[in-house]
Amino acid sequence: MDTAKQRVEARGRIRERIRRKVTGTSERPRLAVKKSLKHIYAQLIDDASGKTIAAASTRDQDSSIAAAISITATSKRSRMPRAKTD
Repeated sequence: MDTAKQRVEARGRIRERIRRKVTGTSERPRLAVKKSLKHIYAQLIDDASGKTIAAASTRDQDSSIAAAISITATSKRSRMPRAKTD
C-alpha cells in the first residue's frame, strides 16, 4: 500500500479513537482546531445538539484571532534559546 494512503488511514483511526473519548456539551463545548500550511481554523462544537457554536480562522479579515495568532507566532520565532548557567 502507498505510504501516503497509510498515513491518511492511520490519522483516521487516531481521530476516531479520540472522538470516542471527547465530546462537547453546551456548558463545555469541544474545541476543534485545524492547521494548514497557511491558516489556522478553530470551532467550538456542541456535540449534544450537533451544532457549531462559534468558528474563527486566520482567513477572516475582521477576526481578532488572526492578529493574536500572528503576534504569538512572531514572538515565538524571535525568542532565542537560553544557555544553561551551571
